[in-house]
Amino acid sequence: MKKWILIGLMALAIATLTACDEATITADDGVRATRIATPRTEGEHRLGDYDVVLIDSREALEAYIEATTWFGFAERTPENSIDFASFIDDFDEAYFEAFIVVLVVMEEFSQSVQHQLTSIEVANGHATLQVDRVIPPVYVEALGSWHLVVELDRDEYDISEAEVMMTTYEETEHRGDFLAIRTQYASDEDTTRLHVIDTYEALRAFVEANEGTYNYGVGYGGSSFLEAIARYDETYFETGKIAIVIVTEPSGSNRHAFHGAYFKDGTLELHFERIIPHIGTADMATWHLVVELDKEDHAADEITYRFTKTILDDAS
Repeated sequence: MKKWILIGLMALAIATLTACDEATITADDGVRATRIATPRTEGEHRLGDYDVVLIDSREALEAYIEATTWFGFAERTPENSIDFASFIDDFDEAYFEAFIVVLVVMEEFSQSVQHQLTSIEVANGHATLQVDRVIPPVYVEALGSWHLVVELDRDEYDISEAEVMMTTYEETEHRGDFLAIRTQYASDEDTTRLHVIDTYEALRAFVEANEGTYNYGVGYGGSSFLEAIARYDETYFETGKIAIVIVTEPSGSNRHAFHGAYFKDGTLELHFERIIPHIGTADMATWHLVVELDKEDHAADEITYRFTKTILDDAS
């Protein structure tokens, strides 16, 4: 269930809203999101019912806290170095002149569940927060409660309503390696392509079809592609398979990291990160990103991928 709660000075109002199909504003544009554990001290957990609370003043914030006494706002947990009450202590009237706060209330079947704000869509004063909900392969059997505190710059976000869209990912136990292999730059190819290879014969056919384009026998600052994939023989493919994502970058300084394989509605999704330095070289570069997968643990009708982006500052 997706709800919004607008807290005014006189009353609380609850209404169900629908999603808006508008352009996405990335979560790093005038936004700070912090997840804080707020243990439930009384009553039953409302699992799967994520309320959204729009706060526009100090008085509204205090009204919300007074209306939800079942959360331990002053309790500090091992997860957080600060409790909710201390975190919002500086949210005074001067603060609310510049910012508006959206609280996402999250109660889960396990304290091991993770949440991350990934994007915000805005249309006609209505904000839709996209939050990823990640269930690890091994988790503790203890109920958990959190408030995701989303701070929005009023100059960037003129909103009066908000809702949350929660996407659940089931993290797999990924035991395989990840290889990032730079190959010859191919300007006339698609910028990103995915290939799933589950037999040695299919790997040989892949190399034969693409060697002329990417020059697999040459190393570009490291091992060549052929040297790197020599480990994948017939024995490997008895239980394993590989996913190869070919990505072309506008700078040879950009790098990549792999953050795991997740099931979402029966689809296996591979999560990568693009790491972009503050100052990069002006050359173009093509990379083959190789992820080792288990045929049994990672069996899926469809495999997809997605990239997040990290821009390093001057000190990184």
